[in-house]
Amino acid sequence: HFGRAHEPIAMHVELAKVIPSFVKRAKGKYGTPTIEFLSETQNSMRALAEKTFADSGLEPGTDVILTSYDKDAEDKVIAASLYPFTRLSFPQVKQKVRFMSREQKLEVLREYLGRRKNRRHKPGRGFEHTYYEFDLMCNYASYRDLHRHRVLTQQRQDLGVRHGYDVPAELAEIGAAEEFREKMELARFSYGKMSGDFSLQSQYIVPFAYRIRWSYYVNLRELYHLIELRSTIQGHPDYRRIVLRMLEEVRKVHPSLVEYMSFVDTRETGLERLDAEKRIDEKLSQLEPRGRAHDKN
Repeated sequence: HFGRAHEPIAMHVELAKVIPSFVKRAKGKYGTPTIEFLSETQNSMRALAEKTFADSGLEPGTDVILTSYDKDAEDKVIAASLYPFTRLSFPQVKQKVRFMSREQKLEVLREYLGRRKNRRHKPGRGFEHTYYEFDLMCNYASYRDLHRHRVLTQQRQDLGVRHGYDVPAELAEIGAAEEFREKMELARFSYGKMSGDFSLQSQYIVPFAYRIRWSYYVNLRELYHLIELRSTIQGHPDYRRIVLRMLEEVRKVHPSLVEYMSFVDTRETGLERLDAEKRIDEKLSQLEPRGRAHDKN
């Protein structure tokens, strides 16, 4: 029943019975034209992209590519960090920073970030004044974790099977890798049978191990939060690898701006994630008797 035109209408009828105030603007004077605008634009852009890149083949996949960054990022960040502590205009502050010595610029960064004691001590908003654009490719499971960061601009391509899939190392250790590959190939076959008539809906049958390509446009302040949080040893190795590669790429172009990203965990993962889950189970087991006692009362 994929792709039937009447389904959104039926959904609206049912939702209007229980949450009418939330869905009343989905139709009518503004809602219906907006739906048409979005649908027609997406369809035409999809067709245009297919025509434009019809002769372009897929290049070998690279999981992290830094596609653009500000060449004057350091001056931007330093000026923005100093600005709220002056009475000068922003152009005046920028002009002053432009002619600072190297040591003077590094002194500003030390004063702004040098007192961080843990990853919860965030950089100030001055670090929101420069951006980095990444092209990422990772398995869909990792994407679902990383895409939850909202203080950034991101766009994903459709989920499919053309970029291949990742095989968890643990499966090889227990002798299940071959069976896993068989299931992935079965999913690839099913996707191929379905995607011709239902290109969007066929994404639902693609397992999370398959890779997806997406863009990530993020300011430096959020990058600190993202990398320090997602590199913790309790995190999944797949997305830890992605954020650590992002740090490597930024360090190549702006080492001074990530020097104070001090709470990045680069240790190899072993049983730390399992140990963390065990501690959670222990805490839950300690709470359980209290809950039962409460129920009896």
